Amino acid sequence: VCPQLYVDFVYGQMMAADVTSWPSSADVVSAWWDPIVAWTATGATIPYGNFNDWLHWSNS
Repeated sequence: VCPQLYVDFVYGQMMAADVTSWPSSADVVSAWWDPIVAWTATGATIPYGNFNDWLHWSNS
């Protein structure tokens, strides 16, 4: 997973939910992507397995 794919995913989900107030892509990266990168500790891109781990275990 790379930052652009994550931003596209977030915007796609917001569109599907009919959200009317959209954050900038820079805000998505700094508020949501950067913490995932820090949690997975895999560098600028995240292997899917690590992203999946974050989805399941980051709130533990």
